[in-house]
Amino acid sequence: MNAMMIDIRLTREERNKLFDHAQRFHLDLTDFEWSESHERYNEYIQLRHRPTGYAFRFGAYDHDHSITYSSDWSPAINGRVSTTFSRRSDQLDLACQWLIEVKREHETPDLWAQLRAETAFLTEAAGADGTRPFTKQEQKLIGQRIDALEVKIVAVLGPAPTPAQLSAVHESLDELKKSAERLTRKDWRLLVLGTITQIIVTLGLEPTKTREILHYFATHLGSFISKVHHLLS
Repeated sequence: MNAMMIDIRLTREERNKLFDHAQRFHLDLTDFEWSESHERYNEYIQLRHRPTGYAFRFGAYDHDHSITYSSDWSPAINGRVSTTFSRRSDQLDLACQWLIEVKREHETPDLWAQLRAETAFLTEAAGADGTRPFTKQEQKLIGQRIDALEVKIVAVLGPAPTPAQLSAVHESLDELKKSAERLTRKDWRLLVLGTITQIIVTLGLEPTKTREILHYFATHLGSFISKVHHLLS
Protein backbone atom coordinates (compact mmCIF):
# COMPACT_ATOMS: atom_id res chain seq x y z
CA MET A 1 0.00 0.00 0.00
CA ASN A 2 1.31 3.44 -0.86
CA ALA A 3 2.34 5.71 1.95
CA MET A 4 1.77 9.45 2.01
CA MET A 5 2.61 11.41 -1.12
CA ILE A 6 5.86 13.32 -1.35
CA ASP A 7 6.94 16.49 -3.11
CA ILE A 8 7.01 15.52 -6.77
CA ARG A 9 8.18 18.86 -8.15
CA LEU A 10 11.21 18.86 -10.39
CA THR A 11 14.12 20.99 -9.28
CA ARG A 12 15.23 23.95 -11.35
CA GLU A 13 18.26 21.96 -12.44
CA GLU A 14 16.05 19.09 -13.60
CA ARG A 15 13.74 21.41 -15.51
CA ASN A 16 16.73 23.14 -17.05
CA LYS A 17 17.98 19.80 -18.33
CA LEU A 18 14.76 19.37 -20.29
CA PHE A 19 14.99 22.99 -21.44
CA ASP A 20 18.51 22.42 -22.76
CA HIS A 21 17.52 19.23 -24.59
CA ALA A 22 14.49 20.86 -26.18
CA GLN A 23 16.75 23.66 -27.42
CA ARG A 24 19.29 21.16 -28.70
CA PHE A 25 16.55 19.37 -30.66
CA HIS A 26 15.47 22.75 -32.14
CA LEU A 27 12.01 22.59 -30.60
CA ASP A 28 10.09 25.81 -30.03
CA LEU A 29 10.13 26.19 -26.25
CA THR A 30 7.01 28.36 -26.31
CA ASP A 31 5.08 25.34 -27.58
CA PHE A 32 5.43 23.64 -24.19
CA GLU A 33 3.47 24.16 -20.99
CA TRP A 34 3.79 22.84 -17.44
CA SER A 35 0.82 21.85 -15.31
CA GLU A 36 -0.15 19.73 -12.30
CA SER A 37 -2.67 16.91 -12.23
CA HIS A 38 -4.10 14.51 -9.66
CA GLU A 39 -5.14 10.91 -10.16
CA ARG A 40 -6.43 8.91 -7.18
CA TYR A 41 -3.60 8.86 -4.67
CA ASN A 42 -0.97 10.19 -7.07
CA GLU A 43 0.04 13.67 -8.15
CA TYR A 44 1.79 14.45 -11.41
CA ILE A 45 3.75 17.28 -12.95
CA GLN A 46 3.01 17.35 -16.67
CA LEU A 47 4.99 18.75 -19.57
CA ARG A 48 2.74 19.10 -22.61
CA HIS A 49 3.54 19.97 -26.22
CA ARG A 50 0.56 22.03 -27.35
CA PRO A 51 0.78 21.62 -31.16
CA THR A 52 0.71 17.81 -30.99
CA GLY A 53 -1.12 17.38 -27.69
CA TYR A 54 1.52 14.91 -26.52
CA ALA A 55 2.55 14.99 -22.86
CA PHE A 56 4.96 13.49 -20.35
CA ARG A 57 3.95 13.18 -16.69
CA PHE A 58 6.33 13.04 -13.75
CA GLY A 59 5.14 11.30 -10.62
CA ALA A 60 6.77 10.07 -7.42
CA TYR A 61 5.58 8.39 -4.24
CA ASP A 62 6.99 6.98 -1.04
CA HIS A 63 6.70 3.20 -1.02
CA ASP A 64 8.14 1.10 1.77
CA HIS A 65 10.42 3.95 2.86
CA SER A 66 11.90 4.48 -0.61
CA ILE A 67 10.93 6.78 -3.47
CA THR A 68 9.48 5.31 -6.63
CA TYR A 69 9.26 7.58 -9.64
CA SER A 70 6.42 6.96 -12.08
CA SER A 71 5.68 8.37 -15.51
CA ASP A 72 3.29 8.00 -18.40
CA TRP A 73 3.51 9.67 -21.77
CA SER A 74 2.33 9.89 -25.34
CA PRO A 75 3.18 8.94 -28.00
CA ALA A 76 4.43 5.47 -27.17
CA ILE A 77 8.18 4.94 -26.92
CA ASN A 78 9.33 1.46 -27.93
CA GLY A 79 5.81 0.18 -27.44
CA ARG A 80 5.47 1.54 -23.90
CA VAL A 81 3.35 4.37 -22.48
CA SER A 82 4.20 4.13 -18.77
CA THR A 83 6.81 2.79 -16.37
CA THR A 84 8.40 3.31 -12.95
CA PHE A 85 11.96 4.23 -11.99
CA SER A 86 14.11 3.93 -8.92
CA ARG A 87 16.02 7.08 -9.79
CA ARG A 88 14.91 10.51 -10.94
CA SER A 89 17.81 10.66 -13.41
CA ASP A 90 16.37 7.68 -15.31
CA GLN A 91 13.00 9.40 -15.44
CA LEU A 92 14.61 12.53 -16.87
CA ASP A 93 16.54 10.52 -19.45
CA LEU A 94 13.30 9.03 -20.73
CA ALA A 95 11.70 12.46 -20.82
CA CYS A 96 14.57 13.62 -23.04
CA GLN A 97 13.92 10.66 -25.33
CA TRP A 98 10.26 11.67 -25.35
CA LEU A 99 11.31 15.11 -26.67
CA ILE A 100 12.89 13.38 -29.67
CA GLU A 101 9.62 11.54 -30.38
CA VAL A 102 7.68 14.80 -30.08
CA LYS A 103 10.04 16.50 -32.54
CA ARG A 104 9.73 13.65 -35.03
CA GLU A 105 5.94 13.65 -34.85
CA HIS A 106 5.67 17.43 -34.96
CA GLU A 107 7.84 17.69 -38.07
CA THR A 108 6.21 14.78 -39.90
CA PRO A 109 3.63 16.17 -42.36
CA ASP A 110 0.07 14.91 -42.09
CA LEU A 111 -0.31 13.69 -45.67
CA TRP A 112 -3.96 12.76 -45.18
CA ALA A 113 -4.77 16.26 -43.95
CA GLN A 114 -2.85 17.79 -46.85
CA LEU A 115 -4.74 15.64 -49.32
CA ARG A 116 -8.09 16.63 -47.79
CA ALA A 117 -7.18 20.31 -47.92
CA GLU A 118 -5.89 20.14 -51.48
CA THR A 119 -8.89 18.17 -52.72
CA ALA A 120 -11.27 20.54 -50.95
CA PHE A 121 -9.90 23.68 -52.56
CA LEU A 122 -9.58 22.11 -56.01
CA THR A 123 -13.13 20.75 -55.79
CA GLU A 124 -14.33 24.17 -54.68
CA ALA A 125 -12.71 25.61 -57.78
CA ALA A 126 -15.39 23.91 -59.82
CA GLY A 127 -18.19 25.17 -57.58
CA ALA A 128 -20.53 28.10 -57.63
CA ASP A 129 -17.76 30.60 -57.03
CA GLY A 130 -16.04 29.73 -60.29
CA THR A 131 -15.61 33.31 -61.40
CA ARG A 132 -12.92 34.00 -58.80
CA PRO A 133 -9.25 33.73 -59.80
CA PHE A 134 -6.88 31.51 -57.89
CA THR A 135 -4.91 32.98 -55.03
CA LYS A 136 -1.11 32.95 -55.08
CA GLN A 137 -1.10 30.07 -52.60
CA GLU A 138 -3.52 28.10 -54.76
CA GLN A 139 -1.46 28.77 -57.88
CA LYS A 140 1.60 27.44 -56.11
CA LEU A 141 -0.25 24.31 -55.03
CA ILE A 142 -1.59 23.75 -58.54
CA GLY A 143 1.94 24.07 -59.91
CA GLN A 144 3.25 21.48 -57.45
CA ARG A 145 0.43 19.08 -58.28
CA ILE A 146 0.95 19.46 -62.02
CA ASP A 147 4.71 18.91 -61.66
CA ALA A 148 3.96 15.69 -59.79
CA LEU A 149 1.48 14.66 -62.50
CA GLU A 150 4.14 15.18 -65.17
CA VAL A 151 6.56 12.91 -63.28
CA LYS A 152 3.81 10.29 -63.01
CA ILE A 153 2.94 10.43 -66.72
CA VAL A 154 6.60 10.08 -67.72
CA ALA A 155 6.93 7.09 -65.39
CA VAL A 156 3.85 5.47 -66.92
CA LEU A 157 5.30 5.89 -70.40
CA GLY A 158 8.02 3.43 -69.52
CA PRO A 159 11.81 3.39 -69.58
CA ALA A 160 12.25 4.92 -73.05
CA PRO A 161 9.74 7.69 -73.84
CA THR A 162 10.41 9.48 -77.12
CA PRO A 163 11.52 13.13 -77.21
CA ALA A 164 8.24 13.96 -78.92
CA GLN A 165 6.23 12.39 -76.10
CA LEU A 166 8.22 14.19 -73.40
CA SER A 167 7.86 17.49 -75.22
CA ALA A 168 4.11 17.08 -75.70
CA VAL A 169 3.54 16.28 -72.03
CA HIS A 170 5.76 19.07 -70.70
CA GLU A 171 4.43 21.80 -72.98
CA SER A 172 0.79 20.93 -72.28
CA LEU A 173 1.21 20.80 -68.53
CA ASP A 174 3.41 23.90 -68.42
CA GLU A 175 0.68 25.85 -70.19
CA LEU A 176 -1.82 24.46 -67.68
CA LYS A 177 0.27 25.85 -64.81
CA LYS A 178 0.60 29.26 -66.42
CA SER A 179 -3.11 29.42 -67.18
CA ALA A 180 -3.93 29.13 -63.46
CA GLU A 181 -2.41 32.60 -63.07
CA ARG A 182 -4.84 34.27 -65.46
CA LEU A 183 -8.02 32.16 -65.81
CA THR A 184 -10.99 31.97 -63.50
CA ARG A 185 -11.59 28.75 -61.61
CA LYS A 186 -14.38 27.67 -63.95
CA ASP A 187 -12.40 28.37 -67.13
CA TRP A 188 -9.30 26.67 -65.72
CA ARG A 189 -11.32 23.57 -64.86
CA LEU A 190 -12.50 23.29 -68.44
CA LEU A 191 -8.92 23.69 -69.66
CA VAL A 192 -7.76 20.96 -67.28
CA LEU A 193 -10.26 18.50 -68.69
CA GLY A 194 -9.28 19.31 -72.26
CA THR A 195 -5.56 19.17 -71.56
CA ILE A 196 -5.64 15.79 -69.80
CA THR A 197 -7.81 14.36 -72.54
CA GLN A 198 -5.47 15.71 -75.23
CA ILE A 199 -2.39 14.27 -73.52
CA ILE A 200 -3.91 10.81 -73.22
CA VAL A 201 -5.13 10.77 -76.81
CA THR A 202 -1.81 12.12 -78.15
CA LEU A 203 0.22 9.52 -76.30
CA GLY A 204 -2.04 6.71 -77.50
CA LEU A 205 -1.81 4.88 -74.19
CA GLU A 206 -3.25 1.44 -73.56
CA PRO A 207 -6.31 1.27 -71.26
CA THR A 208 -4.42 0.18 -68.13
CA LYS A 209 -1.96 3.07 -68.40
CA THR A 210 -4.77 5.49 -69.15
CA ARG A 211 -6.60 4.41 -65.97
CA GLU A 212 -3.41 4.79 -63.95
CA ILE A 213 -2.95 8.38 -65.10
CA LEU A 214 -6.62 9.24 -64.60
CA HIS A 215 -6.55 7.80 -61.08
CA TYR A 216 -3.51 9.87 -60.20
CA PHE A 217 -5.06 12.94 -61.77
CA ALA A 218 -8.30 12.48 -59.81
CA THR A 219 -6.41 12.09 -56.54
CA HIS A 220 -4.12 15.07 -56.99
CA LEU A 221 -6.14 17.55 -59.03
CA GLY A 222 -9.67 17.18 -57.73
CA SER A 223 -12.82 15.28 -58.41
CA PHE A 224 -12.94 15.57 -62.23
CA ILE A 225 -12.41 11.90 -63.06
CA SER A 226 -15.95 11.07 -64.12
CA LYS A 227 -15.92 14.04 -66.50
CA VAL A 228 -12.71 12.84 -68.10
CA HIS A 229 -14.04 9.31 -68.53
CA HIS A 230 -17.12 10.77 -70.21
CA LEU A 231 -14.98 12.75 -72.65
CA LEU A 232 -12.93 9.67 -73.49
CA SER A 233 -15.87 7.34 -74.01
